[in-house]
Amino acid sequence: MSIDLEMIEKEADEIIKEARKKAKEIIEEAEKKAKEIIAKPLPLDKFKEEAEKIIEDAKNRANEIIKEAETQAEQIRIKANKNLDKATKELLKYVVGAG
Repeated sequence: MSIDLEMIEKEADEIIKEARKKAKEIIEEAEKKAKEIIAKPLPLDKFKEEAEKIIEDAKNRANEIIKEAETQAEQIRIKANKNLDKATKELLKYVVGAG
């Protein structure tokens, strides 16, 4: 059984990196929409409130995406450690002659 912990770590890091990228895109899009709303020559208070809500919602969603990615990465790490433990035990059995 071959376990490449570096590859697993890279995969977990890539999940987090991708989640942060997506979160950044969501926030940028929300800020863009907020600016468009604010730029409209209508009662600004209502639009400012709406723009702030859009930005807040986007930030919350971005945080959710990052948390989900971190959870996925941690699950990958846990699984890798379990596999490593299992492989280590099997190797010890073989070395000791119990395998």
